[in-house]
Amino acid sequence: MKEYYKDKVEEEFKKNQIEYWKEKASEYVKNPSKSYKLLYDVEKKMHEKYPNDPISKLKRNVKQLSNLFRDWVTGEYKNVPINSIIMIAAGLLYFVVPVDIMPDWLVGLGFIDDATVLSLILKQIGNDIKKYNNWKKSKKVQK
Repeated sequence: MKEYYKDKVEEEFKKNQIEYWKEKASEYVKNPSKSYKLLYDVEKKMHEKYPNDPISKLKRNVKQLSNLFRDWVTGEYKNVPINSIIMIAAGLLYFVVPVDIMPDWLVGLGFIDDATVLSLILKQIGNDIKKYNNWKKSKKVQK
C-alpha cells in the first residue's frame, strides 16, 4: 500500500509541483537569511518529529541535504551547480511545510510524501551528493 502512495506522490510532484517548489526555493537560495531560517526550521522539525529515530531513511536524507545546503550557504562548499542547490532547497522546503500532497497529520501516511520527494531529489542530484561526500571525507582526513 505504501508503494502505491509513493508512486502517486512521485507522479504528482513531478507533474504538478516541482516547478512551484523550485520557484519558492530560488527565493531562499538568493537570500542567506531565508536560507538560515530554512535550516533552522528543518532542524526544529527533525527534533520535534524524530527525536529518537537516528536511523530512519527520511532522517538520513534530510540530514544529507541540509548538511550540503548549510555548507553551501556558509560558503564552505561551493562545488555544486546552482540547479542542485535549488532542488535541495525545494526538498527542504517541502519537508518543512505542513501542507503538501499528503498532510503530515495523516497518521502513517503523512510523511510518505516527504520521504518520496527527498528520495527523488537525492536521485536527481546523486553525482553532486557523491562529490560532496568525498569532499567531506577528505576534509575529515586532513584534520
